[in-house]
Amino acid sequence: MGKTLFVTTELHPETPGGAGAVVDQISGLIGNEEESVVLLLTPHTIEKVKERPGVRVEIAPIPEHGFVDRSQAAAAALEALVDPGDRVEVQDFEGIGFWALSHRAA
Repeated sequence: MGKTLFVTTELHPETPGGAGAVVDQISGLIGNEEESVVLLLTPHTIEKVKERPGVRVEIAPIPEHGFVDRSQAAAAALEALVDPGDRVEVQDFEGIGFWALSHRAA
């Protein structure tokens, strides 16, 4: 069985947002049972990420603006982390999962 990857632009407490609080909680719960990875996409540099037991946090830069540019950058960052058998959960706003979903066969 593979790992679970959460792709988000928010992660509590590093960045504000309700989705970030949900990702923080769920990834921690899953991280107690299997490998859990959070891919935090941000146009800004985050200098420190709090340690989370059982959860690995990867930070990848994405452009601040541009729907396609942001979703392409998210897909490239995800591609570097995902393996066959992994499960991926992408936040459902901002369209950051568009490129990965529409080009997943490639």
